[in-house]
Amino acid sequence: MIGKREEVKEKSKKQKVISEDQAELDFNRFVDSLGLKPRVLESMEEEKDAFVKGVEWGNILVDEDGHVKLKLDDPVEFNGIVDTVSFKHRRLTTGDIEKKSVGKSDLEKSMRLFAVITGNNSALFRNLNGGDLEMIATIGTFFLK
Repeated sequence: MIGKREEVKEKSKKQKVISEDQAELDFNRFVDSLGLKPRVLESMEEEKDAFVKGVEWGNILVDEDGHVKLKLDDPVEFNGIVDTVSFKHRRLTTGDIEKKSVGKSDLEKSMRLFAVITGNNSALFRNLNGGDLEMIATIGTFFLK
């Protein structure tokens, strides 16, 4: 078992796997595949920066069609071992959001929306660590625009 200090050392050894320029191209391919307009993206610089860094470090994978897969920092047991989360290839409609948001807590609403954009059971997201959930939420914001 790795102790906290060894874990920090191990993470600090991790290196970027993709250049920033390539990560930017991957980001552009992703948002183009969703049909997001540049004016919408102007208000999303923070999310864009987090996405690009995720690609640079190899946590976010974008295929040639713009589909996104997140490699989890901490794989979880949920009907087998889950070590990646794939995102569907369409933005959410107002109807999607309304159906999943009725009468629920904010946390439950988020879990249900994550389920819609990934095609996973919402219970999966209760098992993920905070960093993985934060990255799913960041990627998810692009599906809500």
